[in-house]
Amino acid sequence: STGIKTTGVEISFPNSYIHLADIYLTFDGWENLKRNILSMPIDFGIEEGSYITPSDFAAFSPALYKLDMLLSAQMHLEGIVNDLNISKLEFIDLYRDITVDITGNVKHLADSLDVVVDFPHIEVSSNGDDIMTVLTSYANLSPSALKTMSRLGNIGFKGDLSGDINDVAFVGNVSTSAGS
Repeated sequence: STGIKTTGVEISFPNSYIHLADIYLTFDGWENLKRNILSMPIDFGIEEGSYITPSDFAAFSPALYKLDMLLSAQMHLEGIVNDLNISKLEFIDLYRDITVDITGNVKHLADSLDVVVDFPHIEVSSNGDDIMTVLTSYANLSPSALKTMSRLGNIGFKGDLSGDINDVAFVGNVSTSAGS
């Protein structure tokens, strides 16, 4: 059996620092790796103390260019590429009022059109202006939608999110400064 083990990997970008947890991958030769990479078990994490600025990753997704927020990041996932269990995914904006905390499962990640998510725990809190910053990086919102978001004040939702690229369902609580 052949394997790859990495320890102490640190990745730096202009405004991001990612400290990866130890990574272990075991396989039976290079041909086996090539043939079975999508079905091999992985255990991957981003350690406490890591921080990410989305704009550092704009080369992969140009919409991230405008997102210069500094996010504390922690993550742990395990499984295979097409069936990942996320036991921790947490982002906390260090200068704004944005927090994201998710646990759950992602299936079919290798086929972006067939991705299915099941997050029995998703908790997000922010304010309307910060949510607008994120949303307007990806979509054009009407002036009335922007005005409504701005008026909501603090926004939070906590519950269960599941679905695929065509159909998403959220069951839980949504609260705003204006009420629940």
